[in-house]
Amino acid sequence: MDLQNIHNKIVNGPIPLLSVTKTKIKNNKKGVLASYYNRYLNEIGYHFLRKANETIQLVECEISHNHEEAVYVHSPYWNIFQSNLSEISIHINNSLITDNGKGIHQFSRDARHSNNLFHWIMQDSTIERNHGGGFEVLLPDVWQYNENFTHSLYFGNNTWRNNEQFGFVVDGHFAHLNISYNRFDSNRCKTGLISMRGMEKKIRIDNNYIEGNNGIYMVEFRADSQSEILGDIYARFYRNEIKRNMYDLSNLGSRRTFDDPSYVVGFHGIQKVQVHKNLFGENSLDYELLAGIRTAKINNEVDVRENWWGTANDTSIR
Repeated sequence: MDLQNIHNKIVNGPIPLLSVTKTKIKNNKKGVLASYYNRYLNEIGYHFLRKANETIQLVECEISHNHEEAVYVHSPYWNIFQSNLSEISIHINNSLITDNGKGIHQFSRDARHSNNLFHWIMQDSTIERNHGGGFEVLLPDVWQYNENFTHSLYFGNNTWRNNEQFGFVVDGHFAHLNISYNRFDSNRCKTGLISMRGMEKKIRIDNNYIEGNNGIYMVEFRADSQSEILGDIYARFYRNEIKRNMYDLSNLGSRRTFDDPSYVVGFHGIQKVQVHKNLFGENSLDYELLAGIRTAKINNEVDVRENWWGTANDTSIR
């Protein structure tokens, strides 16, 4: 080995990959806990373990009967200093997450001025019978991002079933979000089922099956801020089947006010999303569609063409 290779190994160290395969993680306080720092060195000389890129892979694992979160990712410190950007990837493939106190949760204390990009990839996994929450992330603001270099989340062919106090929430900064071929079945929601919040996001939600869930809404788009560097952002909700969902107060144990209508799909905030070729029907909520986009244009419209609303009667649909 030449001197340059020796130097590279000393400086860069091994590739930071944690791969866990065919493992049971059971009966702990938290199933998986990961902490990520915002910089290498602070003003009083403390060194933090931080790499430019790192990955956690959970493949064919069972994370069950843990008292709190099945997976908890957090950034414990906040600061205002700009550092190099790190990318953190979390893969959960072909795994079972069941009977935990909570589901998957990410919280960033450095929600502003962060130097970390997060990538979530979940495929072919089952998340069921967890007691508090499903998937809830707060993505931190990253000032060095662009359209192609940003947070990303991909969910493919997962089943979310029979969870209590459930919520699938993607909040925080701009991200690429893809939710495809998932099944959301018989979850009892804390408020609603799926919510997109924070800054507008590049969204593709397609070919999902949503049935038998109990919540004040099934899907809501609640972006409250726009990207300062991007123009029109692609956002589509299409080819989903959303049927036989309900809002049953007696089962949820929550209190509803006159100002809280229930709905299957709702628009709030500022981002428009194209809603095409979905199948709605047999839902026991107040509205199939509730549109409350805030805009400066008087003649602005929400594009909801080519959907099946459960009936062919124009009056009933209206």
